[in-house]
Amino acid sequence: RVKLDDYNVDVELTASERVGFHKYTFPQGENARIIIDLAEGINDRSTDTYIEQIDKYTFKGYRSSEGWAKKQQVFFAIKTSIPINNFTIYDDTKSVSGKKANGKSLKGVITFAQSSKIASPPNKSIKPSTSCGASHRYCHGLPSA
Repeated sequence: RVKLDDYNVDVELTASERVGFHKYTFPQGENARIIIDLAEGINDRSTDTYIEQIDKYTFKGYRSSEGWAKKQQVFFAIKTSIPINNFTIYDDTKSVSGKKANGKSLKGVITFAQSSKIASPPNKSIKPSTSCGASHRYCHGLPSA
């Protein structure tokens, strides 16, 4: 558990064998946003990125990069527990129209309802083969309640 002091947001992270769980608690009445930054990496640079909004809860995509690995490709699926209000994609600093995009350094900004105190516990699945596989891991990697 950490607190993002600059934004006054509490963050809780945990994981099952195949799925990561994020819980963000935003201050009441503040903008609740999460950025999916496909450009950033450690000891590498992105060469190709893709992100798509499937519905008001679900996103998928991938990030290809070069650096510590000659050619690395990671696929992801994200499902939020509450619907989003808005999704905007940026390629560097330019806004991209539509709900899906492909580019070298994409970022997706998910905006939730302003009145939600706990805006999103998104669950993420990451897989090095295909986004369908990441979605499968998401669905089948969740522990039983």
